[in-house]
Formats: sequence, structure tokens, C-alpha cells
Amino acid sequence: MSGLGSEAGRTVVANGTVATDYGVFQAHVAIVGDRIAGLFTDDDILQGADEVIDASGCVVMPGAIDPHSHFEDPGHTEREDFTTGTMAAAAGGYTTVIEHPLTYPATTTVDLYTSKREMAKQKVMIDFGLWGALTPTSLEHMEGQWHEGAMGFKAFIPYSDPSYPNASDDDLLRGMQIAAAKDALVLVHCENDDILQANRARLKAAGRSGDLMAHPESRPPFTEEEAAHRALYIARQAGARLQVVHTSSPETLEVIIAARAGGQTASAEVCPHHLLLDLDDYRRLGPWGCCAPPIRSRAHVDGMWTHVLSGELDSLISDHCAYTIEEKSIGYTDILECPLGCQVIQETVPV
Repeated sequence: MSGLGSEAGRTVVANGTVATDYGVFQAHVAIVGDRIAGLFTDDDILQGADEVIDASGCVVMPGAIDPHSHFEDPGHTEREDFTTGTMAAAAGGYTTVIEHPLTYPATTTVDLYTSKREMAKQKVMIDFGLWGALTPTSLEHMEGQWHEGAMGFKAFIPYSDPSYPNASDDDLLRGMQIAAAKDALVLVHCENDDILQANRARLKAAGRSGDLMAHPESRPPFTEEEAAHRALYIARQAGARLQVVHTSSPETLEVIIAARAGGQTASAEVCPHHLLLDLDDYRRLGPWGCCAPPIRSRAHVDGMWTHVLSGELDSLISDHCAYTIEEKSIGYTDILECPLGCQVIQETVPV
């Protein structure tokens, strides 16, 4: 194995299409011990290897990191736990996941954070991290969670779950100030709750609960765009680093891009379902495609791709969130009460 010394435990992943940050090309990946030793195009590297893995017809790439996943552990392990969730992640090409605090109980205190971390350590199959919580009741725990390993804090502008109350503008400001003092990231789910809830009430009153299209109509792009404006403005006042999670509208991205151009530290995530699916797919999938923000029109999907291909999006995330078949099937009779989320962690990288 020319140029790599005589160490034991030498493996070559051969004949694959290697994807790097500087190009995509045919190469052999040489591994010595537990480290990548180099990329080679000369077949001589295959001689003397302890193991050759033939990757012909495959893409060989670094293990992916998913900074936005929701496992249902603790609280709803009939849906999924840290073992099955991280097994699916590994099968889909992830080597690290960072899990969000909306479990049962929600990870809103220092003690709940540490107990969840220690529990997960015993069950995960890959590397993991845990985000901290930014809720009205967790502000006093943010610094403690940061000391225990939380690199950032998740906030909802819209209502999400009684156990994880959404943040008022004042909560956001105070939480962002706490995060800024530690240079921690603030991750915000941006949808205007007043407009969203009023839309839901009107659609219910009109008897639209059984109409699949009532869900995307209740959460139009404007609800995300306005809330992103607000989150960016509050973050700028607080001096906090902001990540707008699971963006689905090109206008949301344009607001973030403009904020960055003005010197603000702001980033954006995107999910596979907001890049690959449109409303025609949603009509076909029904409850299985019910998520928040909802799947958008083809014009919105194409607009998102424009920003992806220009390098203006920061992070491809799964926003994986599993439910049982029975729970999702509620959407066939009342789409406005359907649990929100898609089971996508094993599919995100391949698709």
C-alpha cells in the first residue's frame, strides 16, 4: 500500500464516485486504522490492503450530520426511540444527529437535559448532541443547559405542544440575549401564530377539516415569511446568532440573505420534502405529507432550488419526526388535527 506505511488495519473503499467539498470524481479511499489516509486514482493502492470494499456504482461521501431531528424518546417509544432512530440515521448515511428538545417530558430544565443525555448515551448507534430549550419556562435554565453541552436553543413562534410553550416576542428577546452572552445558536420555528390559528378556526367553521388542502391553506407562505422577519429583527437587537429552521419559502431565504449582507449572523435550514415535493405530491400523500411548514407549490420548490444551487442555503436537515400509522391516519378525517411531521431520516441523504 504505497506511501501509507506498514500499519495494520488498512482498508480501501475502491472504485466509487467520491464526493468532496472541492469536486466529484472517481477515486479509491484509503483508510489506515480509523482515519482516512488519502484519495488515490492509481490501482496500485489496492495491493496489500487488508480489506477492499468495492464501491462501484456508489457515491462515497463523508458521513452526514443532521442538526435537526426529533426522536420520540422519552415519552413515545411506541413511535421510535434513540436506538431505532439512530439506526435509521446510520442506514441513511448520517454519522451524527443533533436532537431537538420536544420530547415528553420536554427538555426544558437542566435536570431533564442531563437525564435525557445520559439515557441517550446508552441507546444511540452514532454520535449525537442535544439542543437546549428556549421557552417561557426554560429561560432560567438556558445557561445551565449550555454548561451541560447545549450548543444552541430551540424556540417556537407558533403554538406547538402544551409541554413546550411557544415563545412570545419578549421571551425571544430575553432568550436571545442569554444565548448571545454564550455565543450560542438560537434556532427558531418561524410561523405567525395569530394568523395561523385564525386561519384554522375559519377553515374548521367552514367545514373544511376533511379537506386535505385545508392544512396548507391554514399556513400560507406569508406566515413563515413574516415570522422570519420578526425573528431576524429581534436577533439583531439581541446580538444573537440565528438559524431559521426548515425554511420553505424563497422569500424567507431572501430576508435571511439580506440580513447576512447587512452583517447579521443568520443561517437557514431546508428539508428534503421542501425541495422534492409539491402540492400535487401532498394531495397524493395526504396525512403522510402533513408537516409544518407545509409542502408548498411547485413555484416555491423551484425558488428554493435557485437558492440551494447558488450556495445561499446553509444546511440540509431531515426534520425527522415519526408517528404511528394510527396517529397519522387521523388526517384522513380531520387534516387540521393531523400530527405534524415526516419520517424521513433514512431517506434524506440518498434522495
